[in-house]
Amino acid sequence: MSKESAGDKMKRLFITLVLFFAMTSSIFAAPTNPVTADLDAATREAEAMIPEGKQLDTEFAALKAEKDNIIWVVDAHKKMVRDWKAEKSALDSEYSIIIQEGASYKSNCAGRTFYEERGERAQYEACNSAQSSLRSKVSAYDSKAEHLRTMATKIDEIGRNNTENTTKWAAKQKDYNARQADFAARKAKMIEKLSALVAKYDACDKAIASGSKEDMKAICGMTFDGNTSQPNKNHKPQKGGLTVTPNK
Repeated sequence: MSKESAGDKMKRLFITLVLFFAMTSSIFAAPTNPVTADLDAATREAEAMIPEGKQLDTEFAALKAEKDNIIWVVDAHKKMVRDWKAEKSALDSEYSIIIQEGASYKSNCAGRTFYEERGERAQYEACNSAQSSLRSKVSAYDSKAEHLRTMATKIDEIGRNNTENTTKWAAKQKDYNARQADFAARKAKMIEKLSALVAKYDACDKAIASGSKEDMKAICGMTFDGNTSQPNKNHKPQKGGLTVTPNK
């Protein structure tokens, strides 16, 4: 058997599994026998995947942040649209009042001459007040209408930008999903390979725990030293040592 014990080999394998699952780097000793050669080859393959896994994690975080920002902008855009509609509705009401008051002014005041001696001063002053009120309301309406036009332009621009950003994000997400699926498939194969190595170590561990000395030497020898000897089921241990029956 090699100088490294079965327990140490098991620890070494499980450290590899933990490191692979956690995607952190590690360095192992050079292979010393067929099984550890397979282990080290699998370890190097797993370690080669670590940077790719970290990069995918970074991309995932970036895509999530980008998605969250898009959602925030979409919600803000929806609120802007709701606010615009509410302001537009209020302005439409103001416009209706202006039309009504304008019609009244035209009917009662426009083009008329008032004579004080006829007692028409009150009507004259009322018409002047109505005219001043209309001018003030029309000016306020024009200002609010301009604000709504500016707001509508901004809302449209934000909507177009968000649609464009969403399309770009979806393309990046699709590409990420494809690369992530490929990585997951390769990772699954790696775990399967490492699990097969675990099974080889388990065989030795069971032989140590419950097998005969001959079985322990044969099975653990095959695992760690590449020994091709097989356990002899009919063998009866003799005093003074172990006997291993080689394959023919």
